[in-house]
Amino acid sequence: MACALCGCAASDTRAPIDPNDLDGDGIPNDADLCPERYDPDQHDEDGDGIGDLCDNCPTIPNPDQADTSEVALLQFEDGVGDACDLRPARAGDVLAFFHPFASAGEAAAFTGEGWTIANDHAVAGGTARWAGKRRRMGDGLMGQLHLPVISWLDGQAGGASVALELDVDEGSGLTCAIRRAATVDGADELVASEVFGETAVKRIGVPGIPVTNAILVGWRDINFDRKATFLCRAIVGGIGGTVHEIRIPSGLDLGFGSYAFGASGAHVEASALLVYTSPMNHGNL
Repeated sequence: MACALCGCAASDTRAPIDPNDLDGDGIPNDADLCPERYDPDQHDEDGDGIGDLCDNCPTIPNPDQADTSEVALLQFEDGVGDACDLRPARAGDVLAFFHPFASAGEAAAFTGEGWTIANDHAVAGGTARWAGKRRRMGDGLMGQLHLPVISWLDGQAGGASVALELDVDEGSGLTCAIRRAATVDGADELVASEVFGETAVKRIGVPGIPVTNAILVGWRDINFDRKATFLCRAIVGGIGGTVHEIRIPSGLDLGFGSYAFGASGAHVEASALLVYTSPMNHGNL
């Protein structure tokens, strides 16, 4: 009672902060890739010396972490680095989810089957699909799937594919896919489709030479008039490669914010999956 009356402090049992290891992850500050974020794994997807947990462009090397494009237009920086900003002239983009597939524990973020995590990749050897358990609402929703390896399996001509899906709720959904050519001397295709909606196809490969090492991008945008557009993009050759793109109208006018990715008839290795969101009515696709 006397202690309570005189206001003496309760004993603090917390471990003191080590000034040489501010985040307490066992890595000294001067060697820590994220010195203020607990990251004992020190994973650095793009190898730029900035750990994934604090990198504003985790799959594009940008050691300067520049995020100034919005500031130059008298807006607040949005935390997405200039090197990977979807809308460099507009603030508000958010990297909602980042899956570098660095550890087996990342599988807990998904439902489904067919994918395994090994050697810093999500790997599928036939039919596979994972859907993210969480969602993040937004009129702008963009998924970016990095696919350094796509290898079509024998006997699957015309039916094999690897796909990124958005807004996969209650029977709806948008799909951006790379599909194997129907014949061995044909060209692989980019396919954009909406369940019960429009489908568009574009040849992206060289006849007789399958596409591999690609980045698959799906971007659903709802404008000020609540009209939605779906952009499906394949960057063949990885970062800096050849860009192929399809746009189709969409009947979806609500930002569900769910995502999934899958493969059929293919050996596929995915090195990373990123999901970005943008605020309501940004209308800038």
